[in-house]
Amino acid sequence: MRHALTLLAFLLLCTSSFAQNITELRKVDSLINIPDLQAAKTALRELESGADDGLQIACENRTARILIIEGNLDEATDLLGKLSSSDPYLSAITHSTQGFLFLNKSRQDLALEKLEQAWAEFQQGGKSTTDEAALCLSNLGLVYLTTGKFNQALEFSRMALTTRLKLHGAESEEVAAAYNDLGLVLSQSDPDAALEYYDKALAIYQKYRGNMHPKIAIANTNMGFIFLGQKLYGDAINNLETAESIWKSVYPNGHPNQALALTNLGRVYAQMGNTTAANGYFRKAVGLYHKTVGNKHPDLSFVYNQMGLIKQSDQAYDSALYFFQEALIANAPTFNNHAIATNPSRQDAFNQKVLLYALRLKAEALEARHYGKTLSIQDLRLALQVLHSCDTLLDEIRNHSTNEADKLELGNAATDVFESGVRVTAALSEMSLKPGPYREEAFYFAEKSKSAVL
Repeated sequence: MRHALTLLAFLLLCTSSFAQNITELRKVDSLINIPDLQAAKTALRELESGADDGLQIACENRTARILIIEGNLDEATDLLGKLSSSDPYLSAITHSTQGFLFLNKSRQDLALEKLEQAWAEFQQGGKSTTDEAALCLSNLGLVYLTTGKFNQALEFSRMALTTRLKLHGAESEEVAAAYNDLGLVLSQSDPDAALEYYDKALAIYQKYRGNMHPKIAIANTNMGFIFLGQKLYGDAINNLETAESIWKSVYPNGHPNQALALTNLGRVYAQMGNTTAANGYFRKAVGLYHKTVGNKHPDLSFVYNQMGLIKQSDQAYDSALYFFQEALIANAPTFNNHAIATNPSRQDAFNQKVLLYALRLKAEALEARHYGKTLSIQDLRLALQVLHSCDTLLDEIRNHSTNEADKLELGNAATDVFESGVRVTAALSEMSLKPGPYREEAFYFAEKSKSAVL
């Protein structure tokens, strides 16, 4: 009898200890979601002291999530590579975190593989209604969204919402995060429904975090995007100004998300035709990006492209080309040549789609400068050189893309590139003493344009 009581006491102690650890892990999750990453790291260090193997794996997965959020992807890769468990639940947690890592590396194919594996393990282990499973479902929804599979994205995002409603109730921050995900999923196909979800998320975040928290800024930014797309410029300005003021208050020394809000305020004013105000916001965004992420970043490239478009609309072609060249430089790790006749290689790019966009704008500006200012054959030759770079880059991006939305976007870009190629080569053939080679190139672009349409 004494042995039975001793065993029962031991089991109760283990159960109590496990429950306490789960409670502490949930506190860490809450800190990560706020985000208060330093406090989360401190809590994890305390938990890991004397932890058994299972708790150690759970803690290290959360450490990896923090590393990913901080952008330390190589460290997260090394840490996750050391974790393994025969327990389906712990294995699922690790595979889910690996999926989140690959999502942040823009390797959607590997992210999908790991997250689907994790979801199967959560189900196998009877843990499909846990917080970790809900996080897996949420990330699966985001992967499907980024790969253009909107029905699957909506399905998994709704499953994540259902799980979080059961676990935490309708007024929880976990549910607010699920509402935000659903807003992202629906932002293109049903912007009004997206706004409803963003409104729900915003109300919950305000309840717990007040009006000056990063989550409030993110919600306002998302709503600003929707209003910009709907051409509701007043609403877009209100939301984006709110977001910008929050980032400025929370991070007095600057933050990339503040620069993002400024960029989109510039886009709003540009669409309204107020290019003076737009340029002011774009200049502020450039300054903040330089301060917070340096002079090499795809988001900085995007701002330079917007500034170039304004200059081109004003027929200030030289200034437009200056900004498009700056955009190419900002998106290239090693390319720093300001000469308009030079372009980065397709391998020297943080983001090849950003590179393609900047090259297309540069080619258009060179063609426009020829007709609007110089009538120089050299401008057309440079434009043709850029279009050849676009052609090669299109093939490379297409060969590595499994994304349905990407393929549609690439098809539209290809049509523009090949139609420009036909125009430029036709003009060059009329200006050249040896028109034959240019006519052959015009035929080449015309054939590629047909195949792009087909």
